[in-house]
Amino acid sequence: MKKLLTYYLVGFAAVIKKLRAFLLTQETGSISAAARRMNKPRVLISNWIASLEDEWGVSLLDRTGYTPTLTDAGKSLMPTCQSLLTTSDLLERKAQSMQCCEEQAFALGIDQALEKDFLTPMPEEVTRQFPTLNLTLQTGFDDELLEKIENQTLDMVLTSSGQVAIEQFSCKTVRSL
Repeated sequence: MKKLLTYYLVGFAAVIKKLRAFLLTQETGSISAAARRMNKPRVLISNWIASLEDEWGVSLLDRTGYTPTLTDAGKSLMPTCQSLLTTSDLLERKAQSMQCCEEQAFALGIDQALEKDFLTPMPEEVTRQFPTLNLTLQTGFDDELLEKIENQTLDMVLTSSGQVAIEQFSCKTVRSL
């Protein structure tokens, strides 16, 4: 089983390199520039992209002009390729950071009365900066969330209530509305 998993991961790493070559070619506008960024020979980058095209049975790049341009299939597959690379990078960072330290968990409660727009980018940014952190977000009414703080099922609560018995908790006012 371990041998099979190792074989699978090696194959996965090869696909990730090919995807990175494809994305860098699109980003830089040339196979040569992508090769320089990856510190690989130009022909290897071209072969990797051709390999993806063969495996998927579609043409990703139109190579007839001075610079390669995305085909309709390339445009359609690009977001999925970007997502796979982002996930792969996150997985790699998380695995590397787990080698040196224990995975941590943090449970954040958010009062339903709060406007959520300012929180939208927060989970992605926390995950990027702390890949081993297992972040849990929970919404509820302020009294329910504060009870969960007392029960130690939440680590922190963002609330709009000014009626919190501050002496019970470690509190810090970030901003008053």
